[in-house]
Amino acid sequence: MDVKELRDLRGSELSEQIATLRKDLLGLRFANATGELEDTAGLGRTRRDLARALTVARERQRRGGRSPRAAQHAAARDAAAHEGAAHEGAPQQAPAQDAAAQDS
Repeated sequence: MDVKELRDLRGSELSEQIATLRKDLLGLRFANATGELEDTAGLGRTRRDLARALTVARERQRRGGRSPRAAQHAAARDAAAHEGAAHEGAPQQAPAQDAAAQDS
């Protein structure tokens, strides 16, 4: 895939492309290792395509846009913070005391 085409993709489409290229590269590596791969140049092409896609993702991240993975982490963090705020008014339980401490 051309770099211009990669830059035109939305963030979710770019992350899907990266995932697809990683799976393709894994399959090509296995095929090469088992001797089933006839077009060994495809291995290098896929590796370069993956590098291009990762470069575009990194450029976006450095420009201030979130990477797809960072966006997922932020959403999870926001959800956890929201959930924690809902439980602030709940009564706190005292920590369980050791049985030996209760006997003395």
